Amino acid sequence: SGKVYDTTAPSAVVITKQSGPDGTFTITDAAMSKTQTTYNWKFTPTDSANYEETTGTVTINVIETVAPTIKITSGSNEWTATPGSITFDILSNAAVNFTIDYADEVNGSGIKDKQYFVSQKALTATELESGTWLDYNGAFSVTSEGKYVVYARATDNDGNVTVISSNGIVIDTTAPEITGVEDGKTYDGDTIVAVEDALVGIKEVKLDGKAVTLTEGKFTIKGDNAKHTITVTDNLGNTKDIEITV
Repeated sequence: SGKVYDTTAPSAVVITKQSGPDGTFTITDAAMSKTQTTYNWKFTPTDSANYEETTGTVTINVIETVAPTIKITSGSNEWTATPGSITFDILSNAAVNFTIDYADEVNGSGIKDKQYFVSQKALTATELESGTWLDYNGAFSVTSEGKYVVYARATDNDGNVTVISSNGIVIDTTAPEITGVEDGKTYDGDTIVAVEDALVGIKEVKLDGKAVTLTEGKFTIKGDNAKHTITVTDNLGNTKDIEITV
């Protein structure tokens, strides 16, 4: 029996000998960093007449197990985890800007890779593995019309990985489509008009300033030998007007 203690910083480290045939001991260090740390130890026997004092070193390589954290920001929207269900209900009629913040825990191993990936749909874990990841070097914008999900991935120097995503975002800068009739043309008798906006949907349709009800995306103008103005607005406020004679 005897005492085992750290000879470098006794106040910072507790080294306790455990009972057992191999004389093992446990090192407890609350300030142990996520790097390689070497401790110098000394064993002082209680029975110094029959046992010698022994010294040695032990090197501990501490591996971090806590994954990094990520925050994706777009305007007033923030995500620190992938939404439980990705829905494309964030709508924009202009380019959408994104910033991503990556962080490792205090005294962690540090961030090795900061990456992002812009997808046009929600992806499975397998699809993400084969995705085209880009190094994140600062804020970026998504400018083209379409549906998007932004994924972010962080890898620390011990190999811990975090992947999160934004919710679905839709960019639509184009006015709705009006089919079945053309601006400035004349039509004979009752005329069927179809309207559509594939990205964000139709908000309202007006005929001569009055709202009309659609049936499967269509409505009918009764033949009355008069000019009529059709105004169609999508859910982002994009509007199209045409005038026809029926």
